[in-house]
Amino acid sequence: MAVDAVSLDVPEGELFFLLGPSGCGKTTILRTVAGFEAPDSGRVFFDGRDVTRLAPHRRNTGMVFQNYALWPHMTVFENVAYGLRVRGLDSPEITKRVAAALEMVRMSAESLRYPNQLSGGQQQRVALARALVINPGCLLLDEPLSNLDAKLRLEMRAEIKRIHEASRVTTVYVTHDQKEALSMAQRLAVLKDGRVVQVGRPGEIYRLPADAFVAAFIGEANLIEGTLARVDGAGVSVDTDVGRIAGVLQNFPGARPGDKCIVSVRPEDILPAASPGRDNSVGAEVVQYSFLGEVGQYLFRSGSRGFKVLVVAPAAAPEGQAAYLTFPASRVLVFPYTGPVAEV
Repeated sequence: MAVDAVSLDVPEGELFFLLGPSGCGKTTILRTVAGFEAPDSGRVFFDGRDVTRLAPHRRNTGMVFQNYALWPHMTVFENVAYGLRVRGLDSPEITKRVAAALEMVRMSAESLRYPNQLSGGQQQRVALARALVINPGCLLLDEPLSNLDAKLRLEMRAEIKRIHEASRVTTVYVTHDQKEALSMAQRLAVLKDGRVVQVGRPGEIYRLPADAFVAAFIGEANLIEGTLARVDGAGVSVDTDVGRIAGVLQNFPGARPGDKCIVSVRPEDILPAASPGRDNSVGAEVVQYSFLGEVGQYLFRSGSRGFKVLVVAPAAAPEGQAAYLTFPASRVLVFPYTGPVAEV
């Protein structure tokens, strides 16, 4: 079963993301909304109207595919006008609407060019214009930036946000790229194995993930298996293979001492120091350093446990240098145990 009991509500005008690993059901949901897939059960509503059994061309959706799907023998203008011609609009109306759509995506000057004369980013803009020109009730984007290079992806993220703000069309966007979703979405749904694990705003999901899977999938997280040693309201202490760690319970009803758990701490919340801090402190040594431009990523090891640490504007530390990794208990989330975690 590709999708299991998914229920989502996307308000009018929202830029909503479906995020998850490959094979989790994102594209199946999008195709079901578009009408290319029929659900075994459940229904699809647009503005309170049941469209579950309507054919795709009767749903008034605009779709942008991963490979753009532009007609190679048609000019930019003709590609964008195609959907309007199929709908039987007259030539003056088609010309007016195509001009407005191309202006919105900043492609007016390329209207007489062919797809093979365009860059990847320009082709993406044409695909967006073609989807928007029909004034869709819902815009569906299936990993639209996956074929672009890193720099162009960043530029197109900003462009799609700008176009959405200008058009205010309800948009459902599928991606497996966490940074893409975090930087663009107004709200997002995280999926795993065909189910929705969590829905919320990017900042909420990043700082308060529903479980260890979301914590690790959204950004990065150091995950440590442990056993609850003390439970005091939401505050807990956990016995782990690197010592006792204080943290905060997250989605852990009925937690009791002795329960197995998973501790999560973000790499940017860990501060290497020469001496132990007053909060959580773990003795470790540098194993590896990677320069990432604006930040540096360290890999520390404490016994058999690895810790990823991000430091802004760092200086490289030599391999083997000892340090204490300190991190506040308020930034340590403790989840119910759901299975073994991968070693760093």
